[in-house]
Amino acid sequence: MKDNDETINIQKSHFKFLKNQTDKHDRLQKLLLEYMGYSDEFLITKSALQRLKRSDLSEIVLEQRAMIRKLIDDLEPSKRKEHLEYLDKLYMLQSRT
Repeated sequence: MKDNDETINIQKSHFKFLKNQTDKHDRLQKLLLEYMGYSDEFLITKSALQRLKRSDLSEIVLEQRAMIRKLIDDLEPSKRKEHLEYLDKLYMLQSRT
C-alpha cells in the first residue's frame, strides 16, 4: 500500500458494483486499444480467443460493433461514407470465405 492510501468500509453490494464497473471500463479500454491496433501487447491472440466462453466472445463482438458505430458516427459525412464503404467491402469479402 502507498502511504496515502486509506482504508474505507463499504457495503459488499457497493463493492461488487464498483468492481463490475472497473472491470467493464478496463475491458472497454482494452477493446478500444485493440481496435485501434495501438500495440501488439493489447491484441488478443487467437489462442486467447479460443479459451474464452461463447458468451464472452459475443460480448466482445457487441462491444466492438458499438464502438465502430460510435467512431463512424463521429466522423464528418465524407469520411463516414468512405469508412462505411470500406467496412461493407471488408465484411462482404469475409462472408464469402
